[in-house]
Amino acid sequence: MINRYTLLLGCLFLTFGVLLEARTDPVVTSTGTKLLVVDSANDSVLAFDAAAGAFLGTFIPASSGGLHSAEGLTTGPDNNVYVASWSSSSVKRYDGRTGAFIDDFIAAGSGGLGNPDQVLFGPDGKLYVSDRFASSIRRYDGTTEAFIDTFVSNGGLIGFLSFNFGPDGNIYAGMFNPSHGQNILRFNGITGAFIDVFNSGNPDHDSAVGGLAFGADGNLYACRFHADLVERYNGTTGAYIDDFVPFQLGGLVTPTYLIFGTDHNLNVTGQNSHRVSRYDGATGAFIGDLGAGSALTNPTGLTLAAALPTATPTIALLVGDYNSGKILRYDSSTGAFLGTFAENAELGDPFNSLLAQIAIST
Repeated sequence: MINRYTLLLGCLFLTFGVLLEARTDPVVTSTGTKLLVVDSANDSVLAFDAAAGAFLGTFIPASSGGLHSAEGLTTGPDNNVYVASWSSSSVKRYDGRTGAFIDDFIAAGSGGLGNPDQVLFGPDGKLYVSDRFASSIRRYDGTTEAFIDTFVSNGGLIGFLSFNFGPDGNIYAGMFNPSHGQNILRFNGITGAFIDVFNSGNPDHDSAVGGLAFGADGNLYACRFHADLVERYNGTTGAYIDDFVPFQLGGLVTPTYLIFGTDHNLNVTGQNSHRVSRYDGATGAFIGDLGAGSALTNPTGLTLAAALPTATPTIALLVGDYNSGKILRYDSSTGAFLGTFAENAELGDPFNSLLAQIAIST
């Protein structure tokens, strides 16, 4: 959207009205990628430099747009940010550049949505939302917001429900409730049909599965919520490889979500360690905690957000021709003609034409 403002010049002519038009056009001012982290303690989203880990500030203010019990979040194809509002049964959309609230992209209860955990856009551009106590993943049109269907439904998925899309396009979902087993289930990415229990050969950690992420090596990494560690599985066969992040390495407690950064290192939110811990993406060695000096208290979901153009004002000169009824645009620096801004304008006398343009443009 282009915002237009006008300034009245202190000179008037018999046949011309002159104005300055300040336009905010997109100009790229940064190339860094941000890591956005939900702080469910006050329902805000904080921003960090994805490579250096430095705290950049609050991206989405506390409770903005009615955000309540925030969980997972993701960046959409439109570069806006979508956040699961667990207690309000909705998914809220925020401007990817400013963090300003836009709307409830998924309205409260749409399609039977109860308590959303994870939100992800699939390879098909649709929005997939896990529903904690409904043992399901619901699907919505990624443009119109319309509910499409309950794409995955499986009784074993009751409880906190994290999932991800694999390189094969299938859905991998973690089982949280111990009474139903605590494995990783695989579902067909086209039909939603159950395929199999994906993981095999792993130790019995007696722990729920939390966040899931595929690494650049093609392997699958899984948070073990109660065991305070991150497992690694062969991304093709599901065979257990190792505890990539061993028990409480770096002070990790109750790992919830995880994501690989642009530097290929692993970022893990610790719900009860109250931090985002970073690990070497190749060795699993502890690097450090994210964003010293931030007010992060109870981190949950996290996502990467590419740097977007920022709005920088540029100035154009508007000239109203009283005889022809046209308003013409000129570059205020070079004087080059930029085109006709408006035709058949009812300019009236020059002074009134300036006031009319001011009223229209501000």
